[in-house]
Amino acid sequence: MSWTPTIQTKEKIRGQLHVVIQYTDGTITFNEDQWLSSPTTLNDIVASRVAQLSALDTYYNTLIVGSAISTTPTPPATLTQADIDRNTWLANYRKLVKAKTTLVDIGVITTAQPTYAALLTTVQTGLLASYLDYI
Repeated sequence: MSWTPTIQTKEKIRGQLHVVIQYTDGTITFNEDQWLSSPTTLNDIVASRVAQLSALDTYYNTLIVGSAISTTPTPPATLTQADIDRNTWLANYRKLVKAKTTLVDIGVITTAQPTYAALLTTVQTGLLASYLDYI
């Protein structure tokens, strides 16, 4: 069954928007409060919640009452080389941004300093379009 969200009430309180969202799957209906400080967040919050409710419905159907529950933890996912490369690039990018906003901008170093210039080159040459989704 799919979940349908609807806005039940809305009010502005102390610079925030309080919205009550009703979720229903045709059988079950319940309300949730949402406090928003940005007008663009409601759709994302509700879409995420609907996806979560749908996933819970799917998982619920796999549970068998009286069955044993494994206590073996799920092993962490193995990172691919692409994941490692992306994470390395992101770490270098964050280091570059921090150096720019904390050292270059206040005059501690210049962009011509070899360490900074090398980091900038590494970030520029290592950039893949898909990395932009992680910034």
